[in-house]
Amino acid sequence: MAATILLILILAALSAGSYGASPERFRHRLRLPQIVVPKSYKLFLKPDLENSSFSGSVEVKLRIVSPTHYVVMNAAELQIRSDAVNYTAKGGSKVLQPVRSWNFPEDEIHVLEFHQKLPKGTGVLAIGHFTGLLGNNRTGFYRSKYDVNGTESYMAVTQFEPTYARRCFPCWDEPALKATFQVTLEVPSHLMALSNMPSLNEKHDGYMKTVSFQETPVMSSYLVAVVIGLFDHVEDQTSNDIIVRVYTPVGKATDGIFGLNVGVRSLKIYQRFFNIAYPLPKLDMVGIPEFRYGAMENFGLITFNSSLLYVTPESANLSKHEAADIIAHELSHQWCGNLVTMEWWTDVWLNEGFASWLSVYAVDKIFPEWDVWTQFARETVSYGLLIDALPSFSHPIEVKINHTRDIEIALDYTVYMKGPCIVSMLHTYLGSKLFQRSMASYIKTYAWSSATIHDLWKALEISSGKPVGRVMSKWTKQQGFPALSADVSSDNISLNIFRCLSVLAGRLACG
Repeated sequence: MAATILLILILAALSAGSYGASPERFRHRLRLPQIVVPKSYKLFLKPDLENSSFSGSVEVKLRIVSPTHYVVMNAAELQIRSDAVNYTAKGGSKVLQPVRSWNFPEDEIHVLEFHQKLPKGTGVLAIGHFTGLLGNNRTGFYRSKYDVNGTESYMAVTQFEPTYARRCFPCWDEPALKATFQVTLEVPSHLMALSNMPSLNEKHDGYMKTVSFQETPVMSSYLVAVVIGLFDHVEDQTSNDIIVRVYTPVGKATDGIFGLNVGVRSLKIYQRFFNIAYPLPKLDMVGIPEFRYGAMENFGLITFNSSLLYVTPESANLSKHEAADIIAHELSHQWCGNLVTMEWWTDVWLNEGFASWLSVYAVDKIFPEWDVWTQFARETVSYGLLIDALPSFSHPIEVKINHTRDIEIALDYTVYMKGPCIVSMLHTYLGSKLFQRSMASYIKTYAWSSATIHDLWKALEISSGKPVGRVMSKWTKQQGFPALSADVSSDNISLNIFRCLSVLAGRLACG
């Protein structure tokens, strides 16, 4: 009997891992444990466009918050060679290698277990080799078809928002876990390689070249970007020496002139609005023929659905309006989203609601003859009310996230339609000058960091002296919207407030 009990205890210890804890405890969590956080990445990628695959390596400078046997990071659809992984503490000469590793596809995490506890402090985790597929699902690091002088070719491009950086390299793929990124690419010599920052140097070796880029400022993993292909471009420069380029299909550089003009003018408007200069030395915009969204605000390298960026002399006014709106939207994200990022996807409205309102603000200043505020009232507000009254669509601005798959659901019409309506109300409540001054103060306070909706309310209250949180929080926390009914008699007016949450026979039904 005693032997049996001893055997059971031994088996239990083995199943829990050698050091008293099982990696299973890291599973089915919404977010990564904060015992290890990234400070900087040195990322190397080598795409193989012909075989739809890529390989890479990454060195991550980590801060160990408390001594631990485990390092838990995000990784999805990657093959990580475990014998090429090691950790070196700062100031230490001993290179530690994990004794075990686990990949949990459902949770999109990779767990490393070390025999010796990693000490509190900083160190470098080196992952010397991993591989993945350049798929065609338009997420992560993928391959897109495009035309080069009448020949069908392939480009490699990234789309990391919201949780797809982990499909390209092992990382801490949460918006608040900001770090710097130094990207190096090995690509065919005849192709152009773009990333968030300007190139630092190029080294050619026969048919291949290695392109190294300047290190980025601190930013979230979902904003890292890479584009590899053949392009023409048009270029301009702002008054404070920011180089702005629009990359176009080969032979169609003139199609980028309209977007270049809108981009340069938008930067000027936002720099004045936030009273903070655009913080990178360059801004590139490039159209991707096969693209998941309308556009993506990657810091310094904005990617667009090609149909929404390029404007020809023959393009209809509607095309110009769409292009101007989406360019202004993505450029506003360089402040609202990139410089200050929501702490978690629950507060994605801090990105998208403000960017949608700011795009109208900027386009109105660039093209006052378009009367875009009337269009905003006629389309965004009206459609936002309609969507918000549908129980199947309506949800609070502050979205509850129970699983990473809920993040995609949160990026819906409510955020993009109701979101800017809420911002417009806030603008009216504070007044134009006070709103602008308060938003500038908020961006300055949380620059290079993350914020929540509560942080925004607090910052606006300090700047304005008004109870912003008490007034506005009901609009972000509740589903639907209030409607007012009035019963009028000869002597009295009786007012009742209802909450609209359904549409019947094309009419709002509130109750």
